[in-house]
Amino acid sequence: PTSMFHQPLTDRSFATMAMAIDSVHGVSLCGPTGSGKTQTVVSLGHSIGRMVYTLNCHSTMHPDTMACIFKGIAQAGVWCCFDYGSVAQSIANTVVVVAQHLNCLLSGIRGALETVDIGGDAIPLSNHGAFLMTRTDQGLRHVPIAEDLRSWLRPAGVNSVDHRILCEYLMTAAGCQHYQVVGPQLSLLFELCADCLCESAYDWSTRALCKVIGACELKSGDVAFEQQQVARAFMAAVWPRLHSDDRPLLRGLLRDTLGYD
Repeated sequence: PTSMFHQPLTDRSFATMAMAIDSVHGVSLCGPTGSGKTQTVVSLGHSIGRMVYTLNCHSTMHPDTMACIFKGIAQAGVWCCFDYGSVAQSIANTVVVVAQHLNCLLSGIRGALETVDIGGDAIPLSNHGAFLMTRTDQGLRHVPIAEDLRSWLRPAGVNSVDHRILCEYLMTAAGCQHYQVVGPQLSLLFELCADCLCESAYDWSTRALCKVIGACELKSGDVAFEQQQVARAFMAAVWPRLHSDDRPLLRGLLRDTLGYD
């Protein structure tokens, strides 16, 4: 898919997940926020013709709902990707239920069974199903994996996105003629803002960077014009959410990086 940004660790992540699924194990994909964990799972599944469903569990999810989800995985042979943080933080017995159903599913696939018992029902079993989890390993959002699931999952990882390479990649796709100049400048601006603008609770992640570049009109041969377009798109996305104490500092950062005053 075009939304997948290929990183140096992407191929290794693909190989690790493919080997884990081939050996009939689940996958625990770990990485920082905004590093493309979910998209990595979706891209691998689509590349080999598998339907991938991504689920973000919540506090109102009942164990019976988890049973229905696993019944669908068993029958349809689809891949299901869970956000582990939301699973672990929902209800106390959710992780236990997930572990029990995963045990039944994977044991049935290993034994080449025609049906599997999930939630007291005999469910027709497809051997193409797979269970994957994504989890954040950074800061306060780090959630250690439960022991009930550890034995059924194989670990894989993705690293943080290099914003400089990402900027050049997206700007090239958008038709920017001077992406090698403007790209590193925008990447540096995001890094400085994340370090210096402490009062503003703004998301300086990869998603925000892609949003800024997507709002730019970069089809021009003039470096100054492209810098101005990037700075205006950046201001439109960031300025309304900035704390008043951070605005003078942001103007200085824009002037020093993109020459926008």
